[in-house]
Formats: sequence, structure tokens, C-alpha cells
Amino acid sequence: MTNENPMASARVLLPAGCTLKEAGEARALLLAGLEATGDVELDASAVGQIDTSVMQLLACFIRDMRESGRGTIWIGTSGEFDRAASRLGMNDVLGRIS
Repeated sequence: MTNENPMASARVLLPAGCTLKEAGEARALLLAGLEATGDVELDASAVGQIDTSVMQLLACFIRDMRESGRGTIWIGTSGEFDRAASRLGMNDVLGRIS
């Protein structure tokens, strides 16, 4: 997790593998993001494989951020991430433009 945008207090870089096998790693990264005091940038540009388990974690993360009055800023997504979000009908839930 890094911080390069002055409007965001943290950045979560999702790993290349975001499947059930790696869901624990993604969960740990997102929990660290929840500990930040402000908005959080999400970078999914390296994601090469993603399944519903990590999409559900992301949906919960974004919901928790909204409930705490903070925002999420998508700074990058891969083609695989975009296809999975569209295929699963998750763009609205993830706060992304369809």
C-alpha cells in the first residue's frame, strides 16, 4: 500500500492473482486500506486473473468505505478486471462506470 495522491490517504495495489487461492492476500490489503483515515485509491491494473471471491471482498470494502464517509478512487484496471466486473454485473457496486 502506498500513497501518491494528496487527496487519498492510501493506495491498495491488487496482486496479479485475485482468485480464491489468493483471497487472503487481497483481504489483508483491503483491511489495511480500511485503516487509512481518508479516501483510498484502488489499483487493479496488474490483475491477470480474478474471480467472484475477490470481487465480493471489493464490494464489501467499497460499502464499508462509503458507510464511513470515505471514498474510493479507481486509478487503474486491467482488461481482465474490466471483463470480470462487467460479466458479473459489478460495475455499479464497485463504483465504476459501466
